[in-house]
Amino acid sequence: MGPIDGTARHDRVRVPQAVCSVLETYIADAASDRPAAGDHVGPAVLARLAADLGEDGRRSARRALAAWTRSALNGYSGGRRTRGHASASHGAAAVLTGLRYAAELDPSLAPAAVRVRQLVAAVTRRPQWRTEQISWIDYDLMIGPAGLIAALACDPQCRPDDLVPAARHLATLCDSDGLDRLRIGHADPALRWNLGQINTGLAHGVAGVVTALRIAATATGATAELAAPLARACHWLQAESFVDPRGVRTWARAGRDGAPPPATAARRQAWCYGTPGIAWSLWDAASFLGDPETCRFAAAAMRSFCLAFDEDFYLGADEAEPGGALAVCHGAAGVLAIADAFARHAGLSEAAALGDHLEAYLLDRIDEMASWPLSLHHGSGGVLAVLITRQGGDRGWLRLLGLR
Repeated sequence: MGPIDGTARHDRVRVPQAVCSVLETYIADAASDRPAAGDHVGPAVLARLAADLGEDGRRSARRALAAWTRSALNGYSGGRRTRGHASASHGAAAVLTGLRYAAELDPSLAPAAVRVRQLVAAVTRRPQWRTEQISWIDYDLMIGPAGLIAALACDPQCRPDDLVPAARHLATLCDSDGLDRLRIGHADPALRWNLGQINTGLAHGVAGVVTALRIAATATGATAELAAPLARACHWLQAESFVDPRGVRTWARAGRDGAPPPATAARRQAWCYGTPGIAWSLWDAASFLGDPETCRFAAAAMRSFCLAFDEDFYLGADEAEPGGALAVCHGAAGVLAIADAFARHAGLSEAAALGDHLEAYLLDRIDEMASWPLSLHHGSGGVLAVLITRQGGDRGWLRLLGLR
């Protein structure tokens, strides 16, 4: 693994072309009988970033945001106030994020953004999340209140009071050293593996709760109220770490409950699970808490992953999932975003080198993304958004991933 070479530098100029191409495909699909593929937020994030890529990018961005707005508002009733309806990936919070970006280019959409913001705020003020026998929807960064905090914090019109109820709920879930309330009591059949366990990851586990508590404490100034549960969750994560056979300081997908570490190294080391996402959440929270020892621990964990990185081992884990090796959730784009954050905010040179390598890896495969859905976590929307941001684009949307 070496620094980005001249060819990859040259390939950077292909990013605007690729972005315009996938946005035009999205626009064409939206205007036809074909469904415009993408989640509630990916097309809007990518289109807003594209608006800063010159005249062609701005033209495609305006048309894509118009198509996204018609689809999002037409398919969203906004009438329900349930635990999952406001989720940050497919619910009201995702629509709010998209409308906020769309309104920057079309101010006439600002009233719609206000209405959806009021709905999301109403959900947070009258929460229906469980504190016993919980499921992912009761806390996580994708479909739960942690994601609501991240999405609302992306909106400059958000009031700190809108974040407080969700933050207090997450703090309640961290009211014991063993984080017993975060043990999964309900799971659908596909997630039965997590039943009875405490998930560790950034997407669906303790790391995501840590990230949301840090965001909320920063946005609301409620340091005194949130610092103790935040520190408690950080200590739990530190205690759950171990060094795997590849020399990586890492975490199992769920708390081990005293069991020995796995005998084999896990191939899933990504944004959602494993060292990159968890190490970042720990470093970011410890930086906020003024805890240099935990900062050093988290940076050392990320360094161990950077030094052991092998794309054939770590990026081949999702060969059965189209684009899995490249996408934000499980693949190179998510690790690139985290490496870039570590390099920028923690000054970690090993992360900077890994970021260069992964940027080249993605640029070399940029043509593969043309037919993917514009999903933020699982499709081309997130991959291209990370590449734009890596090259100097606006970083505000990274809060949706728990990054900055």
